[in-house]
Amino acid sequence: MAEASVDRAEYLRSAERSVTATDATLRGRWGAAAGDTAQSTPLATEAAATAEAARQLALLGSVMAEDQVLIEGIWWDLEGQVVAIDYRAPGGGTFFGGAATVAMLVTRARVDLNAGTTLLQGLIQL
Repeated sequence: MAEASVDRAEYLRSAERSVTATDATLRGRWGAAAGDTAQSTPLATEAAATAEAARQLALLGSVMAEDQVLIEGIWWDLEGQVVAIDYRAPGGGTFFGGAATVAMLVTRARVDLNAGTTLLQGLIQL
């Protein structure tokens, strides 16, 4: 059986790392109601944790709205994931004059095996 390197063994024994990201505008607007989110991830470096914190802040720090999108295919594992939703209209342009692609934090995914589709429900950035 292969043995872990000394560096790898030290990493596995090390304490959990955390990085905090804040947005002064959101904190000023919402105060304590702005809420804090904490995630535990297997990120190995502080730079990776900082990049992930910035990504989450960019997503959760904006105005969000609920939406549902029916997509083709069977997608079992999208709950809790951020996916890109294409809002381009068939005749050109976009629906409701918004962005062509919007990030959605999927809160629920209902699979219809008979139709071969998945109904995604989640929060999108406005």
